[in-house]
Amino acid sequence: MATDHGESVLGGKRNSRGGDFGKSAPDVDHALFSCEVKYRKVLPRLLRLGLEQAAHYDQGKPPLLLLKERYQRGALVVMRLADFTDLVGTFTPPQSTGCPPQSGTLLNAVQDTSLVTEVALD
Repeated sequence: MATDHGESVLGGKRNSRGGDFGKSAPDVDHALFSCEVKYRKVLPRLLRLGLEQAAHYDQGKPPLLLLKERYQRGALVVMRLADFTDLVGTFTPPQSTGCPPQSGTLLNAVQDTSLVTEVALD
């Protein structure tokens, strides 16, 4: 299931709705992110080709794709989940000591999964 990726790679905890799809909750509880996971048999070609094009420019840098619709406020950033965790790390919830979340190491469990997140462009 797609939510397993967010749970294991980002250090979150999977929310199980069971049969209650009317329940409003993120797919993965995470200390820093509000995670919604979408799984599709085939992703839109634009995403795949855009990342491939970005990867072609400089193989020493992680490819990143910016998407924006006409009149859309903000934009979307698409990058491979493995590249995202390389940059951000894996986070765990604060311990009972009250310490902030700790940055972990990259988990190489997911190589071909992409993450879509919204960012504001001014």
